[in-house]
Order: sequence, then C-alpha cells, then structure tokens
Amino acid sequence: MKKLWLMVQSLLLALTLATPLWASSHGGHGAAASGQSLFVNIASDDLNRAVMAIGMPHKVLQMKKIPVTLFFNAEAVRLLNKNIPAHARSGGADIHAMLRSFMQDGGVVIVCPMCMTQVGGMTADDLIEGVTLGGPDATWPPLFAPGAVVLSY
Repeated sequence: MKKLWLMVQSLLLALTLATPLWASSHGGHGAAASGQSLFVNIASDDLNRAVMAIGMPHKVLQMKKIPVTLFFNAEAVRLLNKNIPAHARSGGADIHAMLRSFMQDGGVVIVCPMCMTQVGGMTADDLIEGVTLGGPDATWPPLFAPGAVVLSY
C-alpha cells in the first residue's frame, strides 16, 4: 500500500511540474514569448464573416499579445476600399473603423495586389490608410513564421 501511495504522489508531482511547461508551449500565458502568431486569410466580403475575421483576431491581439496579420484577397479586397461606404451590423462599428482600431493596436493588414486590381478594380490609392500591399516580402514572413496559426474566412 505504501508503494502505491508513493507512486500516486510521484505521478501527481510529475503532472504538477509538467503542466506549466505544456500550457506555455500550447498557447498558455506564454504565447507571446513562445513565438506564436496568428495569420488570418479573409477571402469573402460577406459582412458577418468580415466582422468575425476582424473582431476575434483583434481580441487575440489585445488579450494574448501575439502578433496578428489579416490578409485580404479575392472578394474581401472590396472591404478595404475607402471609396465604398463601410457597412456595419446593427449596433456595431463599421468595417473600416474596426480595421483602423485593429491597426492602431498593432495589427497588420495586407492586401493581395492582384486581387485588388483584378477582382476589386482598385488601385493602392483606393485603400484605407495603413493597409500594406502584399507580395513575398510582406505576406510570406507572417504566413510562414514558426509557430504561426492560420485561420481562413
């Protein structure tokens, strides 16, 4: 019986010591220090998807303090056009205001240049302020960063 009790105590001690290490390497409080980041691919200009694709990552940026990049491509590029009125859900901020707040908090917004011209019929002058034109130097580092998590909307 003493041997069984000793084994149980040893197992509990091992779990107690291992839990903080596991949590920090799997998105716990040490997320920023562990090199994690979030890359969000946004391909739809659907308002509900856009609100989720901007709002949830913004909370991650604010609360987890990890780098967040939003990448707009396909039809989603239209959401970045300053010449089109920004839509808002009832009682919510409009998409442009959400993006400005996200960028003010340190978030990065990148647009696919080919999609911008070919799908959106836009030029760089049509973009809201603060948006970066994509390309290998702008898009690939956050997309392929070690520890990057990629979401798609």
